[in-house]
Amino acid sequence: MANVESRAVINALPEQVFARVSDLQKHVEWSGGEAIRKTSDGAVAVGTTYETEEAGPLGRKITERSVVTDYQPNERFGWRTYGPVGTWLDWLFELRPEGSGTLLTQRLEPK
Repeated sequence: MANVESRAVINALPEQVFARVSDLQKHVEWSGGEAIRKTSDGAVAVGTTYETEEAGPLGRKITERSVVTDYQPNERFGWRTYGPVGTWLDWLFELRPEGSGTLLTQRLEPK
């Protein structure tokens, strides 16, 4: 599977964009999926873990585990999601001020 990258300029400050993309539990509001739950204690940082439920083929639920791999406030947020068959995906959001907004780059790297 090929790497995927997309970019968009968001009309908001990097702090606001980072707050939104680094809150994995709220990703279901805008990126699909059914539920994301934080499974570790403390503030979000590298090593924080989550569990995700999604609808899979033939009406089956798929449960995935995720761990935060990159956490640089207002600049980078990344995590690795482990799928049910031993594969994983690396996700990364990079933020950069762009005019009065933020250039948001999203990368997906299947492994």
